[in-house]
Amino acid sequence: MQNPRRDNSPRAGAAPLKESPSPLAGSPLKPVNILEELPELQRLVVLAHLYTNALTEARTACLQHDYAKAHELVSRAREQYYRKFRNHIDKELDTRGLSKGDAQKALARHQQINDTLARFDRMLPLLEKMSQSKQEEQPAPSQQTESKPTVRLPENFRQEIQGAQGAEAQFKVVQAYFNAVPVQTSQQIRDGSFYSLLHQGEILLLLCKSNVVTSDTVEMSLAFTGQDLKPILRRNLLELGKQNRLHQLDLKKVKAVNPAQMAVVDSSQPSGETKIRTINELFASLIPVAKASGLPLNIDAIVFVREHDLALQQYQAAFSTVNGLYLNMETAAGKLAQQIKKDEQDHASGVLKMSALEWQRKKQRDTEQTTKVNSTLRYFRLALDQLNTLISPGD
Repeated sequence: MQNPRRDNSPRAGAAPLKESPSPLAGSPLKPVNILEELPELQRLVVLAHLYTNALTEARTACLQHDYAKAHELVSRAREQYYRKFRNHIDKELDTRGLSKGDAQKALARHQQINDTLARFDRMLPLLEKMSQSKQEEQPAPSQQTESKPTVRLPENFRQEIQGAQGAEAQFKVVQAYFNAVPVQTSQQIRDGSFYSLLHQGEILLLLCKSNVVTSDTVEMSLAFTGQDLKPILRRNLLELGKQNRLHQLDLKKVKAVNPAQMAVVDSSQPSGETKIRTINELFASLIPVAKASGLPLNIDAIVFVREHDLALQQYQAAFSTVNGLYLNMETAAGKLAQQIKKDEQDHASGVLKMSALEWQRKKQRDTEQTTKVNSTLRYFRLALDQLNTLISPGD
């Protein structure tokens, strides 16, 4: 595939090549909108070929007003970014020996790396301040109220589990009322959530009372009696989950059908043709379609939604992640359309010089990519519509 050749011939008296000033340096900083800035940061790190879910998770944490967690996630992403591009940061780029075009590309990339780091450094102090303000709003330890369960225990559940003989029979009772998922990540440990623990040949039902992101320990109590347990090390909880002994419990919704099996009408089929899909099948199809779009997109985040959020029926969290990805893709699709239009104008004016055959091939590639992008956007909208119907008022 041949690259388009633009007319970049030097003109007499042209100024020497200089690095353009950073739009974030030397001027008063504008107020930072965290929820808008995080998706933009995610886009920039993806463009730099650094793939991390931390910024998507940080945006979800902000929506939940958990600014301490968001600060931790953004700090981690910044550290990854800095380690990868430390040779570019705060150093003057040497472009000797490069052609003018290659030098411009190198300077642009160098500038983008430093601008991205500047965005990180604008955001982190604000997140830290918001986290401190949130902590100051909390009552003093002596006055702090205990976390209440996010759901009530079902009727007859206590009687049934206490009447069951042995851990296996008790766990079957748990599974009759709850979706039980082994605890694998720290994000599964949440205030007010119930957990089942296999301990000394019986199932204990636990309630998470307090889970401070920056703490190494988690406070839990026995769900039936309210008796406080000694603070448990977070790493020990995760190890119990890996051993299939600690399960996060999500109360099953009273529905005639399993939401994961709910029929979805796929309107993206050509010629008015429709195909019925489950929500899981829809996400399985979304992944290859998104990859084929050719636009920078966090595929790992889609996989995480499918394998984690849908499995736990955490539809609100899934909606937030998918909506952020959709907005990023809409922005990228808009830029692609603008670039295609600009190329057409440049070709018509003679700035973009291509043979008739090259131009015809480029138009064909642009048309194919535009079709794939529009198909991906349709899948995203379909997924968002379906997730919206699955979100219960209490989510």
